[in-house]
Amino acid sequence: MKSRLSIILFLLISFKSPSQILSSQETASIYIKTYDGLKVNNALTFMPPVSKPFIIFLHQSNWNLHEYDEISKKFANLGYNSMSIDLRYGKEMNGISNLTHLEAIKSKKNTDYISSMEDIRSSLEAVRKRYAKGDVILFGSSISASLALLFASKDKHISAVIAFSPGEYFPKSGALKEGINLRIPTFIAGSKEERPSLIPIFMKVQSTFKVLFTPKEKHGQHGAKALWKIYDAHEEYWKSLENFLDNLYSQKKL
Repeated sequence: MKSRLSIILFLLISFKSPSQILSSQETASIYIKTYDGLKVNNALTFMPPVSKPFIIFLHQSNWNLHEYDEISKKFANLGYNSMSIDLRYGKEMNGISNLTHLEAIKSKKNTDYISSMEDIRSSLEAVRKRYAKGDVILFGSSISASLALLFASKDKHISAVIAFSPGEYFPKSGALKEGINLRIPTFIAGSKEERPSLIPIFMKVQSTFKVLFTPKEKHGQHGAKALWKIYDAHEEYWKSLENFLDNLYSQKKL
């Protein structure tokens, strides 16, 4: 009888073996097969040991894993391993296709937000099985920030959540606030204008270790792109986020 945790990994980085990938910090393309049979494209940035905190990045609607190209490099320099997922609901970004979405269309799989929970679940199980024996942090942007909050509310393997611009993006009114049941460290951020809509979401998080950040003077940005260097408030976002993580791991050595 096949174990539910058996996940097929295809390492596709210039003919390099898994041992080569584990020997130095670099980015590898990895396909993970979900339980509904979809091949999900992921970008893994990894450097041993497996005890390092591991971040799973979820992109916003109609984009793809390249939303985190710059961000994942910064986190690697801070001592974190990570994996960016091409979620099935995504599309093209900067001329680069979302490979999971193309595969879903080809395979006639659902491409809605809720179905993408399978992409997250299967990717998380693969990470926990092979690349992360320590904390796993779920990082979302816009619609995926909401998915991250909901997913972590039901999955005991998530250690913390970082949510940039979560909101009530689902057809059912109030679905996010009704579904949040979090008692783990949580960082929520958004633009200055988004703060009023973020406060009710923030208040639903029951953790004693939580942060809500929006710029006080600068406009800021919607989603994780607020951390991109091209935007004038990016340093403020990074400072607040790094302080959150520093406090979280003040007793741990990355």
